[in-house]
Amino acid sequence: MYETPNFESKFQNRWTATPGLESSSYTFTVDKSQKTDGMRIKASIADGTSTDSVETGIAIYDSIPRIIEYPKDFSPEEGEEFMFSCEFNYWGSGHSEFQIFLNDKKIHYKFSKVIFIDGLITLKANLSASKEMNDNNIYCQLSLHRTDGKSSLHFKSQPIKFQVLYKVNDINISSEIGKTEIELSCSAVGNPPPKYEWRKVINRKMFLFF
Repeated sequence: MYETPNFESKFQNRWTATPGLESSSYTFTVDKSQKTDGMRIKASIADGTSTDSVETGIAIYDSIPRIIEYPKDFSPEEGEEFMFSCEFNYWGSGHSEFQIFLNDKKIHYKFSKVIFIDGLITLKANLSASKEMNDNNIYCQLSLHRTDGKSSLHFKSQPIKFQVLYKVNDINISSEIGKTEIELSCSAVGNPPPKYEWRKVINRKMFLFF
């Protein structure tokens, strides 16, 4: 026999359960949630002369994590370390875990710390700039792992982008020989974008020409 649960007094008039009839599961709706809600909740069902009660852990959480610290006003050089911070609001039970992603690929970092104060959890991590980070999507993800063994909840932040300075590499030179002339081509990558010069060696001496 299933009946709509009755809430403790502190949850009444703010928490409701639907449907209002016999069911194997119920949906709980919270109106004007309080921080103290996100801990333990107790619901009971009266059956004749006896009352069955169930207590379970719950968590109240924000919509998405927020990235609050990254290279906004400067461009780090490849290999340079910088601080990356992400925060999320939640209260209640369950284990939380932060991860950082670059284009959906997890970023590994050497040092980090997680601070949890009054419902605000913050990740602070030292990341090393790489050329793969240059102008690509980086986001953080917070996972709430449920204590009942069921699937976890995952929340992604909005992605951010920034510039990474790195040395010129992948230099390639090609030539195409025509009937009356030779066309030379040079390509390379780097940030800032590379500038090109053509030099010719004559009698072991190098001369600049364009």
